Amino acid sequence: MEAKRDYKISYIRATATVMVVLLHIIQYFSYTYPKISIISDWLNLGLVMFFVISAFLYSKRDIKKQDYKKWISHRYAEIAVPATTAVIFALAYFYLLAKAGWDTVTIKNVIFSVFCGLGLEAIVPDPWKFMQYWFLTYILICYFTIPLIQKVNFKEYTNAQFWIGTSVISLFAQGALSAIHSPVRWGGLLRFYLAYAIFKRYDIKSPEMKKTMKILAVFEIPCILIVVILKYFMAAEGFWGRLAELIFIYTQTLVGISLFYVLYLLFGHIKEKKWIIKRTDRYSYYVYLTHCFFIGYNTSVIARFENRIIGTLAALILTAVASITVLFAAKPLLKRINNYIDKA
Repeated sequence: MEAKRDYKISYIRATATVMVVLLHIIQYFSYTYPKISIISDWLNLGLVMFFVISAFLYSKRDIKKQDYKKWISHRYAEIAVPATTAVIFALAYFYLLAKAGWDTVTIKNVIFSVFCGLGLEAIVPDPWKFMQYWFLTYILICYFTIPLIQKVNFKEYTNAQFWIGTSVISLFAQGALSAIHSPVRWGGLLRFYLAYAIFKRYDIKSPEMKKTMKILAVFEIPCILIVVILKYFMAAEGFWGRLAELIFIYTQTLVGISLFYVLYLLFGHIKEKKWIIKRTDRYSYYVYLTHCFFIGYNTSVIARFENRIIGTLAALILTAVASITVLFAAKPLLKRINNYIDKA
């Protein structure tokens, strides 16, 4: 019998989706009003929570060694099939815009776009209009390494060993990786693994978790103050700029974990609405895959309206239509592939 869905996760997923869409809308308007970019920095907590949600869910699962290959194949299909379908949809949309003189599409664009849909954005020289697909690359890395990290018994360490170890290792790894790659993108790994370790060690409803979250909240306050001073007031560059970005990513991670915890408890007091859960679980990933085509880049429909509010509403309506279209196009193909994997 299939395990009952945790409806609180569905509500958190819906909240995170709304935050990510608002993030990109505000990023669009920040070109005209630069000061509001601060808001988008913290709406990015929605994206942090996507990693935290996955970390929480997979911290509760035990993947048997004999199931590794099948499990990884299913995870890859569930990420790549909808994403590749969305890429095909987007390329058709961009081609129509090019015909209308609104955009240009090259063979290189098409090839790199397909690679992005397959989850390879991080190694594509020019992701073009699919930069937001970096999320796919890093969540796949997280998924593929779960069979390895699940072997670590995070409960066998003392509190001091656990927190010093996870803090030092995660900060060192984040700092080292930031030196060779985009710090924001590599933050995805930090957000998953740190959250995974915490949820593997503490039950979310336990007194130990409550105490841990209180300590995190106290620790986050000075970190936020440092970020505000270095990143926003000093506009630090060079070494201090990198340090500010590192502290910012780490702080965002901790705040994202705390926000997930607070929302989990909060939504536990709200009655389960199955019609909301069914739709948010079904469409949230597809909304993520499609919304930027109509909100960002030079294909933004917002810019096509004198009234930006109407333009934003038009972008949201097109996102909804695209999400539904891509879902119904990808669903039968994904079902076939999953059936093939199960029979293999």
